[in-house]
Amino acid sequence: MGIPCSEMLRLAGAERLELVGGAAGLDREIMWVHLGDSVGSTRELGEFLNGHELVLITGRGLDGGAEELVPMLKLLKDREAAGLVVNIGPYIPEIPPQAAALADELALPLFSLPWKYKLVDVTRMVCNAIISSEQSARKSASLLEEILFGTSPGEELAELLAGVGLEGGEEFAVGVIGAEIFGEAGDTQTALSRRRKLYSTAAAAFAESGVDAVFLQRGSGSLVFLCADQINLAAKLGEIARAVDAKLRKSHGCGVRMGLGRGYGSSAGLRRSYSQARQAVKCAPMGGLSSYSELGIDTLLLDIRDRDRMEELYRDTMRPILAYDRTGGSNLYETLDTYYNCNMDAALAAETMFLHKNTVRYRIGKIEELLGASLKDVQTVMLLGVCLKIGRLLNSEDI
Repeated sequence: MGIPCSEMLRLAGAERLELVGGAAGLDREIMWVHLGDSVGSTRELGEFLNGHELVLITGRGLDGGAEELVPMLKLLKDREAAGLVVNIGPYIPEIPPQAAALADELALPLFSLPWKYKLVDVTRMVCNAIISSEQSARKSASLLEEILFGTSPGEELAELLAGVGLEGGEEFAVGVIGAEIFGEAGDTQTALSRRRKLYSTAAAAFAESGVDAVFLQRGSGSLVFLCADQINLAAKLGEIARAVDAKLRKSHGCGVRMGLGRGYGSSAGLRRSYSQARQAVKCAPMGGLSSYSELGIDTLLLDIRDRDRMEELYRDTMRPILAYDRTGGSNLYETLDTYYNCNMDAALAAETMFLHKNTVRYRIGKIEELLGASLKDVQTVMLLGVCLKIGRLLNSEDI
């Protein structure tokens, strides 16, 4: 894995860099760096990018000089580059205000570097940080995989976890973040981009919340994490789940849910915690957290062995909504799920889905019309609530 653009400002020597625009995109992941002065046009630059590169330029060889920054920023956004560093000097004397404003609009970090500092120094600094981050991530993931799926490590758990940066805890808990795609799954490249984004966004959200964790990716849409059990952990993880969900909805058209197991002080206990987290995530609302210790009535659904009967109830109840979504593309099911988890608050559901509240109200009215029932009826609400939970279970069997 790479590093977020925000990490650049914390590296030794970062005082050379100035963030000129695009602060909202500082969580964009840098996988590698690319020197852009070897091409003669912005269009040609795009042909050399695969995504997640930090592009560095002096402007030498660019036909349009400083004026070329505006189309370049647009292209870098389209090519999913991480950001742009401009070496201010004879070729680009200053960054035009319109370029800085566009970087803010695109949420694409734009940095300036005084001419007396060389791009090679930035290249070395960033590449060393990426390599160090990848080595640390691999070490942490390997240890977590050994604890959860291998033989019990011979050393004390606390000592092992201290070696990957998790210190000060007597008990640790395992959690699972599951991603769910809205709409078309996309091609392999899109799936890889979504997988990277899930990891980088979650890691950044954990760091921002002050929750130290190690991560292990399982498949394309599941991320396992381990953190110290602590006071208010569930509240912090709930905030993290909401933050990650909001970012991935905007960038990659998918939402996330999070499950958390109980805290334990042994490897055997963490295996139980992982199993609990896998159960809990199936009951979690989109953009929210479900803690195994607080599942309550959901444990009854988890214990039902007759999955065919559950699916029959789900299909019989939700068939009109699912059929309408297939033909109309209005996302009624997602709207109902969000509305239900927002305590039937249309304004909050609209905010969560980045829609106008009247759009949500229209969709709720359409749902009532299709079901031939009112969402003000207690029995209807209870039935839909159970079916939404069943839907999560059925759609999360592979997590």
